[in-house]
Amino acid sequence: MKDKMEDIKKAFATDMADAPADGRAVADASNLPPSSNRGGTETEDSGAFQEAFECYETYILDGKGNLLGVPLRRGVSDSAFIDQISFSFHEKTFFDKYGVRVSLLEDEDFIRAASMLAEEVFGFGIYKEAKGSGGRFYDRCWLMGSEDALYGRVHFGGQQNTILFELTGTGCGVAKEGWESRLFALLTNAIRPKITRVDVAKDFFNGEYSPNQAREDRNKGLFTCHHVKPKGECLGSDWEEDDEAKMTKGKTFLVWENIWIRCV
Repeated sequence: MKDKMEDIKKAFATDMADAPADGRAVADASNLPPSSNRGGTETEDSGAFQEAFECYETYILDGKGNLLGVPLRRGVSDSAFIDQISFSFHEKTFFDKYGVRVSLLEDEDFIRAASMLAEEVFGFGIYKEAKGSGGRFYDRCWLMGSEDALYGRVHFGGQQNTILFELTGTGCGVAKEGWESRLFALLTNAIRPKITRVDVAKDFFNGEYSPNQAREDRNKGLFTCHHVKPKGECLGSDWEEDDEAKMTKGKTFLVWENIWIRCV
């Protein structure tokens, strides 16, 4: 792991040339991803290296006493991880990446290229077009994953010739190891890249933190960053019932007595 971290440090500490006129970003200390999920307020080591992630497994008992293995991922330094992410870039990015190797004339050509790119970065691609019109103000939408599990969506058509990828929590969880670094490299070299949404999560397996405590901490301003207090809301009736057992991650696996909390 130490050697891997050193390689990452060397890769992202290397100086890059000035940004070209087509709008792609330069990877310098001002636009590298933050080294934590605290808004990037710690600037001393920013840009030194990108967070490394590791795969691991936790075990819980279901209501029948069966031991369930749950594969998970986390950041090496702070145990936080990306639970959902959406990003877009200009379609010209495909010309730069694939050149004349791939025909890029019709929408279907770009979608085939998008599926190839998703396979490279995440380990899975597009398997069919969604029914109806596209979402997010795009003309059309395609699905990543399979009939059994939705890993994400790809929106294309309109929107100033951009393409939008949306990865679900399931997609982030099953993507092949190292996808964060590959996505970072892709967006660093893409034309007009933009992360439109990112959900960062952290697991507390032994009840070290609770939803009610998170609500109190937000009201006290402990989540305020750059003088901006994040918006909050309490969904469902469990808050008034004061029943935190229904707010746990164990509820996902129908294990009501489990105290595993996931904060996003």
